[in-house]
Amino acid sequence: MVCSIFEQNTVLGNLFDNQKVKVACIGGGPGSDFLGILKYLMTNKKSPTIKFQLCDREKSWGESWSDVEDKVEDLEFRISTSYMPLDVTKRDDWESHIKYFQSDLFTMIYFMSEVFSLRDSAEEYFAHLFNEAKIGSLFLFIDNNSSDFYNWLDELAENHKIDILSSKETYLKVPFDEEKSDLGQYLTKFSPPKLTANVAYRIGRKV
Repeated sequence: MVCSIFEQNTVLGNLFDNQKVKVACIGGGPGSDFLGILKYLMTNKKSPTIKFQLCDREKSWGESWSDVEDKVEDLEFRISTSYMPLDVTKRDDWESHIKYFQSDLFTMIYFMSEVFSLRDSAEEYFAHLFNEAKIGSLFLFIDNNSSDFYNWLDELAENHKIDILSSKETYLKVPFDEEKSDLGQYLTKFSPPKLTANVAYRIGRKV
């Protein structure tokens, strides 16, 4: 889905025509943001130097991402990854982190729904993020197609100078080049992957 939305929206794709790009994946420990962007770069033959900052409350993700650049060293572009433990519901946990505000792109993939039940605690973080992000930075939000989630995001964006460039509620299908057999043992261990997702997405820019 991440790759598909990049291919459909030139404002996101054009970002990776730059020589260097910084991406902050909020709640990005599982890696869907990271892998979607890598697929986009590979299929579109773009070769920036890209730095990923993976921000997530689950500390065990730090071990998973510590050597990613070594495993993908054959790519035609250079990447680096770093993990930052971040609990958006606890001000003492997120308040001291400031460098990632200089990112060119912030992604939130199925994250607003994850913290929606804790929105009274999390809302201060999102207000802080949107206020402190550098002018011109982009935001990509993808989540379940529920008005609870995208209305919350839309309200935050309106209140904190995020201009929504693209807004859509739609069904996204798994691309034909995705082969479920590549999952190997996990194909039989877990349920078959969903072929269609009912999602809402937003692309915003800090103004």
